[in-house]
Amino acid sequence: MTDPDLPGVLLEAQTAWTKGDWPRAADAWNEVARHAPKHPKAIEKACIALYRAGQSDAADATLAKAIARDGMKPAYLAVQGETAMERHDWRTALEHWHRLRRTAPRRPKGWHRAAQAHLALNETERAEALCLEGLERWPHDKALLARYVEVALRGDQRKTAATRLAAALALHPDDRVLRRLEKRLARPRPRPGRSAAPRPATLRARLARLRSRLKRLLGPRPAAPVPVSDPSASDIPDTTARQARPDKARIRALSQRLTELQRQRSPAGLQQRIDEARGAWATRLPLPDHAGLMRHFDRAETDPRLARLLAGDTDRNPPRAPGDPIRVVFFFPRVTQTDNLMPLYEQMHGDPRFHPLILCCRTEDKAQADAHAFYAAKYPARDGHEVIDGGHVSVTPSFYELDADMVFYHTPYSLNAQRPFYLRADFAARHARVANVTYGYPLLSLDTKSHHVYAGGHVKLCDMAFAESPACIEPYGRHLDPARIHVTGYTKVDEFRRHLDPTPFEDFAPGAERLDVIWTPHWQLPGDPKGDTETSNFLRYHEIMLKVAARPDVKLHVRPHPLLRQRLSNLKIMSFRRYDAIMDQFRAAGAEVYPAEEGVSYVPALMKAAVLISDFSSLVAEYTITNRPIIFCRTEDVWTNGRWIGDFGRALIENCTYPVDDAAGLEASLETILSSRRHPKAKQMARFVEEHALFPEGSACARICNVIESRMRAA
Repeated sequence: MTDPDLPGVLLEAQTAWTKGDWPRAADAWNEVARHAPKHPKAIEKACIALYRAGQSDAADATLAKAIARDGMKPAYLAVQGETAMERHDWRTALEHWHRLRRTAPRRPKGWHRAAQAHLALNETERAEALCLEGLERWPHDKALLARYVEVALRGDQRKTAATRLAAALALHPDDRVLRRLEKRLARPRPRPGRSAAPRPATLRARLARLRSRLKRLLGPRPAAPVPVSDPSASDIPDTTARQARPDKARIRALSQRLTELQRQRSPAGLQQRIDEARGAWATRLPLPDHAGLMRHFDRAETDPRLARLLAGDTDRNPPRAPGDPIRVVFFFPRVTQTDNLMPLYEQMHGDPRFHPLILCCRTEDKAQADAHAFYAAKYPARDGHEVIDGGHVSVTPSFYELDADMVFYHTPYSLNAQRPFYLRADFAARHARVANVTYGYPLLSLDTKSHHVYAGGHVKLCDMAFAESPACIEPYGRHLDPARIHVTGYTKVDEFRRHLDPTPFEDFAPGAERLDVIWTPHWQLPGDPKGDTETSNFLRYHEIMLKVAARPDVKLHVRPHPLLRQRLSNLKIMSFRRYDAIMDQFRAAGAEVYPAEEGVSYVPALMKAAVLISDFSSLVAEYTITNRPIIFCRTEDVWTNGRWIGDFGRALIENCTYPVDDAAGLEASLETILSSRRHPKAKQMARFVEEHALFPEGSACARICNVIESRMRAA
């Protein structure tokens, strides 16, 4: 077929579709699909026409052939949803629309068609929640606006429906669907006992309505009521359908209790959280603030494996067969503190043995709290990446729903974070493997009182801990079976080596007019209300660093810790406005500022810098890979209290850095380096790094992939 012939076939297909001539429409749309496989509607229309013609097997075969040829595209997910809707298989349709929402979050169809399926199931609360979520993204979408009006009509909220319809018509005055809703709203309210729904237009729909009415009329007799005197009556949960006029006070109390259970650092154990959530679900009251929890208990009614997991059993995914990629979920609820795992994700994305996914969510209704936009731009779908927009944490899909074989968390604090039980590592460990990669290279804190990175509750339940160097084996080994510990190297080293220039400092520094200096102040601890002790050097040194920024022989790079700005505000040490004004002063002085909370990469600048000025930070250990000068800003309590710096950290600082105790010491130490262009500790630093094998040769990420493959692949 030539291009000039295509419009004729399209016209034939559209005409047959309009007339309801389904066999002819199916043939015509299949013809379009054969010769224009990229046509956005060809496969969908062909499959639906085949279903309506009674040829369901042919429809399934057509779709399966398209998926085998092109892979699972969002368009084919939509076809699966539409064909399930044609079969009135609403639950299956909802699963397909759910998958479409997470894999193609820019398509409103996943929202408005799912809302329509919920309406078909008379689940108006869920339909309304989906409409609201969709309208937040696409406030002018016609289909979402129409579903939003229909939700109000289904609930017999005619005034609300009229208000919503007026707003929709103001945007789309000529839309036929909205005009039909206007006519429906204009009809008088039906008399009691009469159906408010319009007469079905097709014989098939009329028969479906008759069957529904007969089922209601001939259904089983209601069970005898429990006598009031029966002492067990109060213990029987209310399992009736969700009430038309629910008890708002009870809903509020249940919602508040569930929120309290998942607050940060809540002492409630995993099973208590599950059992109390199950009790709330059993009331059948609408709890939109905890829709994700309710969704799991709904699913457990027809999913025996999930029911066992919720009861406390462990039932993990079996090993994948050769050729079947291992599904690995990277949980990135925020932009910050994920750069340790991004190199590993990128390694897996290029490895056919793995199917990596990134799951994003948010706990706040703020744009900067939503990580999806950042990762969707960094890893676009057109390049084969799968970045899932989980939305608010209360509705985020679980690792179970994503069929995860392994889960990586961005930090080792999943048991303390404010999120539903199904996103915690202890629940994930019931159905998948949990692995741990530290979010920094915390060698300074080895053998200290604060060893949460190696001994926290999250780390203890991990199936695999990927150690950065032999120095980390002992702290992991105190709490983990040695079989779980694998010395692979630190994941960020792969990224470091991509940007590192190995030229020795004393070879390039003497001939440089300006030297790059990077300053990385750590975050402020809650136990430091005055801001002049503990770990951060920001308040003590920012004025002298402004002078450094103005030096003609220095190009200063300022990379604060991602939590510094927030912690200074939380502790009422410094407001956001004051902090931002100081950052503006650095920019005005010619410094380059890296706002870490926005995910701006600092690694190229770090690997290029001739000098690092830091404090209690994992960057101190990480920067030793460059074998260049490090000025370590110490404070007396950090140096002596044994809580933050252990024996190994002290040895690293003494062998690899130039410690200073105040602004004058910092200025003098930096002046010595800049004026002499010498690095007296270069050999000492190189020897320390080599003796402790801090940076094993080869790719750490490749080694991690090989370990996972060997542990999780079926023979």
